[in-house]
Amino acid sequence: ADLNHSIELDPDYSFAYYGRGVLQQYLGHNTEAIADLSKCLELNPDEDILVEVEARLQQLGATP
Repeated sequence: ADLNHSIELDPDYSFAYYGRGVLQQYLGHNTEAIADLSKCLELNPDEDILVEVEARLQQLGATP
């Protein structure tokens, strides 16, 4: 709920999408995880998080 609220308050806050994507992945909601992690990359292609997000997307079978 907190991550959803963060995104509502600031739709460009990439780390909220990252956090929600990781949570979705742990819950087995792969489609939602891919969407959130992809949005994180779109908003913040920073190298610090790039490697982690791409690795998670590969685990989910998505092409970063």
